Amino acid sequence: MTLSFHATAVPGVLVATGTAGPGGAEPVFAAADAPDGVADRLARAELIQLAGHGALRGLYRAPGQVVLRCVQGRIWAVAADLRAQSPAFRGSVGVELAASGPGLVVPPGCAHGVIALTDRATVLRLAAADDPGPGLRWDDPALAIAWPLRTVIVAPEERAFAAFALPA
Repeated sequence: MTLSFHATAVPGVLVATGTAGPGGAEPVFAAADAPDGVADRLARAELIQLAGHGALRGLYRAPGQVVLRCVQGRIWAVAADLRAQSPAFRGSVGVELAASGPGLVVPPGCAHGVIALTDRATVLRLAAADDPGPGLRWDDPALAIAWPLRTVIVAPEERAFAAFALPA
């Protein structure tokens, strides 16, 4: 199984094209396929169900690496750079993901979120850490993320997420 990794405008955020392993006890990426810094094993796997065009989840800070893959429908996946030392600090990148299409690799220190572009979508979220980390407002002006839809559906608990605060 072969994967190709493509850099984005945010350092360390990669678009992965090709076929990955099934996860669990098997490596997610073959060591020969993955560039430096990309985990070959991830600790947590979860399916995120998005019901309704515009259903949005996130932003979630990742204490470890996260890989997002769409397994049903189509989504827009976003990674926002929260690393103060990064040249892309507070910048973001978004990419459309579809079932059996590319994945998005999000490094530690970045936040990630997804929005459904179809009536139903399912996201496979693979994470290097068990704790998804604290959430951030999806519409925080400090991050100025260019979401592709103006009308979104956000769960009440996610509407209460805090704004991004600069490191002390």
